[in-house]
Amino acid sequence: MAAPDLQIDDLLRQVVAFHRSGVRNDLKLRAFYNEAQSLLPSNPGEAHTVMGVVACLKGCEEDALRHHQASLSCGRSRDRIMNYVVTLNYFHRYDEALACAQEVVNRDPADLEALRAVIGAAFTTGQFRLTTHWLAEYAKRVPVLEQWDQDLAKMRALLPLIASTAERLNLTDEVLAAFHRPLWQILRTFGEKQDFTITDKIHREGGDCFISRTLELPMSFDDIQTIDDQLVQHWAEQDEVWPVEKFIILLREREAA
Repeated sequence: MAAPDLQIDDLLRQVVAFHRSGVRNDLKLRAFYNEAQSLLPSNPGEAHTVMGVVACLKGCEEDALRHHQASLSCGRSRDRIMNYVVTLNYFHRYDEALACAQEVVNRDPADLEALRAVIGAAFTTGQFRLTTHWLAEYAKRVPVLEQWDQDLAKMRALLPLIASTAERLNLTDEVLAAFHRPLWQILRTFGEKQDFTITDKIHREGGDCFISRTLELPMSFDDIQTIDDQLVQHWAEQDEVWPVEKFIILLREREAA
């Protein structure tokens, strides 16, 4: 019989491979969950991680978070944290994902996977200054641009102008992150993760300029309109003074390939 540590490591590899396959099989997920549950007495940290990943794949946010947090209570190892980061991103919890990924990078500045996670979360939340900082750190560790993945290389090329414009408009990372937060809260109410692409542009009108951020979502026009209406209502109900004349978020239906 395999040792408990080997059993749980193999099970986690199977779950990750299953996730990457894109196949949806609830019976398989239940089998993974049950096997992990049987390993709780011998290896609670990794078993809870597997159960958290399975719950994430089933779209069960509360269960996924509960299991990952139980895993971390057994010790905040690098792999446990990074698996939690994946789940946090799945449920549009980018602020928490950023904090966890930064924890890993602070321990090991050479951890490129964690560094990419930091960059992705910082950029998604609109924190252009922070993204610029971590992109520079990534460039120190991977100086050959041809070794960068396409999205990261594109970000590196386009971000300086966006970031400098945001600084000129006094759009701080804190303000932009707060401006985005209600959008993530609303997206979570739509269940499974909504993958989107982000396009930032600078617009000039006379002597003024502003930044637009367009999110293309794989959703129907009606659902996007619902999100947009809820987002505007949320902003209107807050006491904050939002920088809508300097930065706007646009939602669009993704065109079919």
